[in-house]
Amino acid sequence: MNNYFKKIFNLYWLVLLVWIGVSCASPKEKESELTVAEKIANAHGLDAFYEINHLHYRFNVQRDTIYFGRSWDWSPKSGEVAFYGSDTIHFNQHQVEVDSIKKIDQSFINDKYWLLFPFQLVWDTDVSYEQQEDKKGPISGEEFKHVVVTYTKDGGYTPGDVYELFCDDDWIIREWIFRRGGNMDPTIVTTWEDYQDFNGVKIATNHLNADGSFRLWFSDINVQ
Repeated sequence: MNNYFKKIFNLYWLVLLVWIGVSCASPKEKESELTVAEKIANAHGLDAFYEINHLHYRFNVQRDTIYFGRSWDWSPKSGEVAFYGSDTIHFNQHQVEVDSIKKIDQSFINDKYWLLFPFQLVWDTDVSYEQQEDKKGPISGEEFKHVVVTYTKDGGYTPGDVYELFCDDDWIIREWIFRRGGNMDPTIVTTWEDYQDFNGVKIATNHLNADGSFRLWFSDINVQ
């Protein structure tokens, strides 16, 4: 009988040790199972974004002395969007049929990509991505993880676009190169900086080119 309980006791500790080992290793294992896109999206707070009901923001661009801006209200769960320009226009992003609304939706998509591009990596189905060798950022010259994102030639407002992402060790985007339609020459190169945390969602509120002649930034951000 003593030998029986001794065997049971040893088996109990063996199972416990194995369970502890698996528990300790699981975060790393889960991390290794993630795609590059998921690592980037998670680093910017993807899970927290799914708790958001309403998002307001203003999109601002300054090129030399020329300024342009527009404001948006967006309810991600319902798809309801409000555009504030010369007129206030309401539409649902899932029901864009009228040409005039399509033009506004194109602006909405553009501004949302600048705001939440890390999440688009897992939302979009017409995209491929590849982590390449570490590379120096085009503006800072610092060494970053280098990820190339390519959209297919089919669908969307600007098919074939290519984005080169330069991420730090925590998978936070710090700089990027955008090549419209897959052109070899960059369309625009900017920083991703002045990150702010909105209920767990990390947003780069400021983007600058190398000489400071172009600035794109977000203001009046309200997350609920």
